[in-house]
Amino acid sequence: MTKEIAKTSKARPKHPLPDGIGEGLVVGDNTVVTLNFVVRDEEGNVLDDMYEKTPFKFVFGQGDLPPGLEAGIVGRTAGQSETIVVPPDRAYGERDKDLVIRIPRSQLPSEDCVVGSRYRRLNADGESELFTVMGYLGDWVYLDRNHPWAGRQLEYEIHVVEVLPVYTPVLADQDDTLE
Repeated sequence: MTKEIAKTSKARPKHPLPDGIGEGLVVGDNTVVTLNFVVRDEEGNVLDDMYEKTPFKFVFGQGDLPPGLEAGIVGRTAGQSETIVVPPDRAYGERDKDLVIRIPRSQLPSEDCVVGSRYRRLNADGESELFTVMGYLGDWVYLDRNHPWAGRQLEYEIHVVEVLPVYTPVLADQDDTLE
């Protein structure tokens, strides 16, 4: 019995809400969700474990997660863990060969760049675009503007830490005046 109480008390937020608020909430519209997760590719290689121990907190439905992951956590409650597989078209899209460009090596800011290096470059409209160095051929460098995980099936090992309601401030009645 003591172990069960200890587990329950650890799961409570540091600053508890009034009794009943947030209990039993499920991930969905009008919720603030806190997740821990690890992202792996289809071979099981870890791509990102930054949020394994440091929670990621977001308002559900704001586009902070890939659509397939967001759909996979709908209906989950605090304390649930699982693996969610997200296909490329519901994650970072398929690879687009038109997003790979070839430029002279002299246009890069450093001769020391290596495959995998990332650079920002202004496009014709003056907007910044992020590219990854894919390789070299003679004096040419191949840059890729696809997301590094584009075209990959991703496996998210998630743990829902907390689900809370979105805070909506209550405004005083406009007709009331202080005298």
